[in-house]
Amino acid sequence: GPPFTYRYGFSFLLYVSGFITTEVAGTSAIFLYISWHQRDYKKREFKEKNCS
Repeated sequence: GPPFTYRYGFSFLLYVSGFITTEVAGTSAIFLYISWHQRDYKKREFKEKNCS
């Protein structure tokens, strides 16, 4: 047989978990950005409606 054997199980698992984590972080950052802008827009709209 071969002089040594190597299994990529943990390495592959670490790679997949890292990839999924970055995807979740990116998606949540986009949703956070959108929600902050929606909140600011609603605040601005509320101020303009009540001040004029």
